Amino acid sequence: MGCLLVFFTASLRSLALKLGSFSYRDLWMHLLGRLGETADCLTSLFLFMSCAIMLAGSGTVMQDVFSLPLPLGMLPCMFLSFLSCRGGGRGLMGINYALVPIKMLIITGVSLYLLHTTGPPAEPLELNPRGLVSPCWGINALLYVAYNLLFAAVILSTLPPCYGGPKGAAMGAGLMAILAHLLVEVLKSHPEVLSEPLPLLALVGKRAPYLYPVYALALWLAMTTTAAANLYGLVTRLQSLFPFSPEGWALLLLLFIYPLACLGFTSLIVWVYPLFGYIGIFLLILLLW
Repeated sequence: MGCLLVFFTASLRSLALKLGSFSYRDLWMHLLGRLGETADCLTSLFLFMSCAIMLAGSGTVMQDVFSLPLPLGMLPCMFLSFLSCRGGGRGLMGINYALVPIKMLIITGVSLYLLHTTGPPAEPLELNPRGLVSPCWGINALLYVAYNLLFAAVILSTLPPCYGGPKGAAMGAGLMAILAHLLVEVLKSHPEVLSEPLPLLALVGKRAPYLYPVYALALWLAMTTTAAANLYGLVTRLQSLFPFSPEGWALLLLLFIYPLACLGFTSLIVWVYPLFGYIGIFLLILLLW
């Protein structure tokens, strides 16, 4: 699955550069023809819902660590997401340059520590998947790839050429695939936490409570950078339709996303992520066709 993610990510970035695309609509119209309009609408909805999930997740982390109410805990993530939309991609890249290395180092270090201090994988538990989550691990792995490719298509089609080509995109996808594999190995040893809203955070709190604040920070950074990228992609698309300032679009969108995010992280993720994973699989089939 990691190889698929690397291949398609590099291919999408290469195509976006050849087309000189300004938004993901340009990419879909070239690849899918008449179906491009449908893919464009679905992608916009995906970004809106995904941003709501990330805001809710960031609020959940702040709630667990600082006992803040969910609506209040989402505000720092909203502020950084707003800043990411300034400067035609400079805001987004600035936030990622500052936060992503910290996030990656913390998550990798804590995961390796947990692998080192835990025993062999435990016996799998009987889980009852909620929402649209499949009971089959193979389908869920494919959903993960398809969902992330949909997200990657948005970012790779909107960033200017000065921010890198296919090799950089492939490297980023490879690192994400390695990290995902590492996290799966950690969770295989502790399937009892899979029913928690934030399983890895719950596991760190149980096995290494002294690392809990550090890992909570990394998780919050991961959600914040993802929310910022989602908002940036949506703002870029809307700007191509209506000549309004990016800051204005960002503020307007956040005002609509905020009430949805208040529904809570778990309530949103078990339905929205698998749904757009299935949509991503459909788009992949069309691309390969």
